[in-house]
Amino acid sequence: MKAPGARVLVADDVRDSADTVALLLAEKGYDARAVYDGQAVLDLAERWQPQCAVLDLSLPGMSGFDCARHLRRKFGASIRLVAYTGWSTDGDRKKAMEAGFDAVVVKPADALDLIRVVDEGVLAK
Repeated sequence: MKAPGARVLVADDVRDSADTVALLLAEKGYDARAVYDGQAVLDLAERWQPQCAVLDLSLPGMSGFDCARHLRRKFGASIRLVAYTGWSTDGDRKKAMEAGFDAVVVKPADALDLIRVVDEGVLAK
């Protein structure tokens, strides 16, 4: 079961990656939009108020960690924050969770795993 039309913001400095994830989520019924830097995350979130954000951690201008902290302060528990990153150490995961992420998905991830993590959070809200 999906949350039809739920808004998912996807951010990655690798445009093809962000666009691909957004397209994949759109094919599953989400209203997904891609951006490519930290400031764009904040700008779009302010206007669009997503239910979920899938963020790379190494965004230009403002890291995914800083974006997560800002989004968590702004939206509280009403937003699902998913770190989608190549950083995979225990320290990276711990730092992501401390920044406010709900889940960490390590690249390259199976597309179904990423969708499952988004589904879990959006459907629980």
